[in-house]
Amino acid sequence: MQSLGLGFSPLFMASYSSCLTLHISNESLYLKPWFIFKCGYTTLEIPLSDIQTEPGRILFFKITKVTFQKNAAVKARLFGSIGKRLLEIT
Repeated sequence: MQSLGLGFSPLFMASYSSCLTLHISNESLYLKPWFIFKCGYTTLEIPLSDIQTEPGRILFFKITKVTFQKNAAVKARLFGSIGKRLLEIT
């Protein structure tokens, strides 16, 4: 399970704390809700070509800031090893 913050500004981000499964392939980032929350949702595939990343911090924690080329207003924050891996790939 991974954590993700998603929204238009850092103050108003929806937090998906430990309720998503994230997978990175060479072409895409896949987001899938935990089975309890999966009713009506399918896996979301985001092409890596649409993702821009940069390292960041929240207090003492390292994060990966993600923006999307097709909609730059939406921002995401990834925590942990999946964020590190995404930084390496993009």
